[in-house]
Amino acid sequence: MDKSDRLGMDIFDILDNAIDKFDILHNVIGKSYILDKAMDRSDILQNVMDKSDILDNVMGKFDILDNVMDKSDMQDNVMDRSDMQDNVMGKSYISNNVIESIYLIYLIC
Repeated sequence: MDKSDRLGMDIFDILDNAIDKFDILHNVIGKSYILDKAMDRSDILQNVMDKSDILDNVMGKFDILDNVMDKSDMQDNVMDRSDMQDNVMGKSYISNNVIESIYLIYLIC
C-alpha cells in the first residue's frame, strides 16, 4: 500500500468517524426533543394539579357557604319560634282582656 492509498484510507476513516459522531449528535438531539416533550407534559400536569387545588378551594368555599346557609335557616327557625311566642303572648293578652270583660259584666249585672 503506497502513501496515497493510506491517505485515502485515513480520509475515509475520518469521514466514517465524523458520520458516527453525527449519528451520536442526532441521537442526542432526538433525546433532547423527547425530554422537551416530557417537560411540556410535566408542565401541563402541574397546571392540571394547580387547577385541581383551585377547584378544591372553591369546593371548600361552597361548604362554608352551605354552613352559613344552614345557620341562616336555623336563625329563621329561631325567628319563627319567636313569632309563635309573640302570638301566644298576644293570645294570652286577649284572653286576659276577655276574662276582665266577663268579670266586669258579672260585676255590673
